[in-house]
Amino acid sequence: GLDVGSVLQLFHFGKRVADPDKRGFLGMGRPTIQLPDEQYGTLFVFRVFRNVSYGLIMQVTAPAQVGDVAKSPE
Repeated sequence: GLDVGSVLQLFHFGKRVADPDKRGFLGMGRPTIQLPDEQYGTLFVFRVFRNVSYGLIMQVTAPAQVGDVAKSPE
């Protein structure tokens, strides 16, 4: 579904952190909350094939990592 020239946003998955408003039983087993995904850059698609596409990472504020997500801007 990608075309040459598509621009996608790059996201790191949101982290899970301890909920500061809840303590859990006897201070143990604190519940966690999911933080929202964090956008850190853009990706320009420059070559498209049937099963793979190539893109150039541009304008990043953090390093790209394996498992990051690329989404079309909404």
